[in-house]
Amino acid sequence: MYLIRGEGDKLLFWLVDPNVYLIRGEGDKLLFWLVDPNVYLIRGEGDKLLFWLVDPDVYLIRGEGDKLLFWLVDPNEYLIRGKGDKLLFWFVDPDVYLIRGEGDKLLFWLVDPDVYLIRGEGDKLLFWFVDPDVYLIRGEGDKLLFWLVDPDVYLIRGEGDKLLFWFVDPDVYLIRGEGDKLLFWFVDPNEYLIRGEGDKLLFWLVDPNVYLIRGEGDKLLFWLVDPDEYLIRGEGDKLLFWLVDPNEYLIRGEGDKLLFWFVDPNEYLIRGEGDKLLFWLVDPNEDLIRGEGDKLLFWLVDPNEYLIRGEGDKLLFWLVDPDEERVGPNGALQVIKIAHARNGALPPLNTEVEPSKGQRGNSRASSAVVKDSLASHRERLGMMTDARPSTTHAMRSDTPQGNFNSRRASTPFGPVLNAIPSRSAIGGGGMVLVGSGLQPSSEHPLPSEILEDQESIEDVPYNKWTPSPPSHHNPYYRGRLKHYPLGVRP
Repeated sequence: MYLIRGEGDKLLFWLVDPNVYLIRGEGDKLLFWLVDPNVYLIRGEGDKLLFWLVDPDVYLIRGEGDKLLFWLVDPNEYLIRGKGDKLLFWFVDPDVYLIRGEGDKLLFWLVDPDVYLIRGEGDKLLFWFVDPDVYLIRGEGDKLLFWLVDPDVYLIRGEGDKLLFWFVDPDVYLIRGEGDKLLFWFVDPNEYLIRGEGDKLLFWLVDPNVYLIRGEGDKLLFWLVDPDEYLIRGEGDKLLFWLVDPNEYLIRGEGDKLLFWFVDPNEYLIRGEGDKLLFWLVDPNEDLIRGEGDKLLFWLVDPNEYLIRGEGDKLLFWLVDPDEERVGPNGALQVIKIAHARNGALPPLNTEVEPSKGQRGNSRASSAVVKDSLASHRERLGMMTDARPSTTHAMRSDTPQGNFNSRRASTPFGPVLNAIPSRSAIGGGGMVLVGSGLQPSSEHPLPSEILEDQESIEDVPYNKWTPSPPSHHNPYYRGRLKHYPLGVRP
């Protein structure tokens, strides 16, 4: 250890170690002494600057006015002190740094190269770039917290209770805070802009692998150190969930509202306002389903996985497998297909235009009952098993009264349970009679031909009557009744 000192207005040189030098200038003059080719002294005259290159990594220390005093105690421990209202910098260890400002100045403590704390006291700010890749700048009181990622040249200025941050880097970032509001603008597409106004939250995504999220007041504080390690903390009555992985999601809740934010452009933005939900799936292969009020929300997360959520008193279903049975209020859900039979289709009535040989007078009556088509309806509606169906009678006579058709339709009396409106095939209870008798009339509203269903023509047999042999003395007989000529009474 060597001591070199100059008295009076001379210079004092103190050589503490062959690799560490102390060079001091007293009065208004400086001495340039090159002890080692790797350590240099650069002189400034008067109130000029003093530059001291302690190491090939090149440190610049500037003092104006009454100058600074630099003292290096050990290659691994450095003391840099400023007289009067200057700053005191103390490097205790390469990995642990204490930087303190005296008076109303700032206090900075860097505990670990990967974790930095920079604090400003009073109404001033000090910005210290601890590592070329990571910078932390914080202001106390109503000031802001800023994290600067790019190591290139920055100009940072604070005015009054406002902060103005200007980044001169070619990427050009402007970050400005006015009053109690924050405005962050990142030009780089790899950065994110999240704005908080008033007492809102400030979210700043600094790096894809390291995130700092802080909320003032009763808001939330989240720090995500590693994509595989998450810290999720909620303070007050709020919750914030942030999953860093690009396949995961950011979900934020404020009060009784939900905010779902999928940051990746290939993911989704889902937002809920008040008691309504709005779901927007950007991918063309996904689906958009929206529910408002107390409606249901159906969200298709994956073609094979469905999330179904119901608000209020609704249900929540999660179907992992599309073939998995879904359960309803009364058991497994079933889909029943009901095939209705034809309504009002009567089997046809078949007549011959010319009488058959050997049969002079041929008249017949047929009754067709619509039974099968109403069976399913009667069974569903709980009708009595002995309720008789409606009948339709059609009569044709080859008598001298003419070729006219008459038709009578009736519904028999009897109770009918669970009668349904008249638009159904069954009809209401009671009796309906169309036609007053069997006498033909040319003014009858029915057409001369009864339209029948041609598909079932073959199903109705002929109803033939076999008359007695004609005789001049014996009238036609049917059973035991006699037939007298008109105008003759027995």
